[in-house]
Amino acid sequence: MTLPDSATREFSIDIEGLAITTQSLPTGIENVTYAATLEAEASQQIIAWTLEQGNLPDGLELSDAGVISGTPTVLGTFTFLVNVTTADFSDTEQFTIVIEKDEFPPVITTATLPDGVLGAPYSEYLEATGTQPIEWYLDEAHGRLPNGLTLSPEDGLISGIPTMEGTYTFYAIAENDFGFNMKEFTIIISIPPTITTTDLLKGAVGTPYNATLEAAGDIPIEWSLESGTLPNGLELSTDGTISGTPTAAATFSFTVKAENETGSDTKELSIVIDDAATLINISQINPLKAWTQNRILYVSGLTEGELWQIYSISGALIYQGIATGDPEEVALRADGVYILVQGVNVLRISVY
Repeated sequence: MTLPDSATREFSIDIEGLAITTQSLPTGIENVTYAATLEAEASQQIIAWTLEQGNLPDGLELSDAGVISGTPTVLGTFTFLVNVTTADFSDTEQFTIVIEKDEFPPVITTATLPDGVLGAPYSEYLEATGTQPIEWYLDEAHGRLPNGLTLSPEDGLISGIPTMEGTYTFYAIAENDFGFNMKEFTIIISIPPTITTTDLLKGAVGTPYNATLEAAGDIPIEWSLESGTLPNGLELSTDGTISGTPTAAATFSFTVKAENETGSDTKELSIVIDDAATLINISQINPLKAWTQNRILYVSGLTEGELWQIYSISGALIYQGIATGDPEEVALRADGVYILVQGVNVLRISVY
């Protein structure tokens, strides 16, 4: 019988025991989060990892699962013994961790800055990672901070009271001993609304009414009724127009609100609604003059740009318009007594 020249076969042998397999641990950086996991081969479940001798770097801890973690706070080289155990076995190994100085250039981490309000205090920190100390300054050749704001070199605080509205784009620079980082930012300084309307014109029952509230500030401005009641028949639109036809005579007090993206303002106002019949009984010295010719009514003394109206003796509105010249002309179809009104000026005339 001829034997083969060679033959192979794979065998395995189970070895009971425990052995730490981690060869070395990574270097840590002062004040930077550290984490490393110790590993071991074991035939039984590992019960715990413990520090046998020596000290871990200040700020680090060893867990039962073999994880060394924390934030090292002291520079240096730290050598120590670590023990791992199972139910029947244990193993000990010496390790060294070196903690080096944080030597990183800054990286600005602030993404955006909030907008500000004209005349209102502003305070916001710029932030950056990297080796401390970090000094902050502006690239003055490219943009500037809003008027009234300054940047603190020591801590990156932008603060002050904005004195001018607008959109301000600038470059902030963070610098330490190992380099610098520059980033573009934009701050918008807006103006909240300030209601400038102080008084509203009188109205009359049955007479169309129209008045526009006004406010200074960034547009769009939205108007609303904060409290109180408008005259019956009138409404306030979001653009600040009070309009409608009054149905009851009285003095109506209310509070309006003007609001934009920056803020809001409120103001108490009132509208007096007279009864139409009282227009006939108003008696005062008027600058208005009127005469007729061929059923054409001519009126002088009107204030240009303001509303003027003609009523019948019963209080019905016959005509209204905006004064554009002197005199104004209106064709009247019937004889009778008419009342001319512009603001507080009232004049009674007869047409025959």
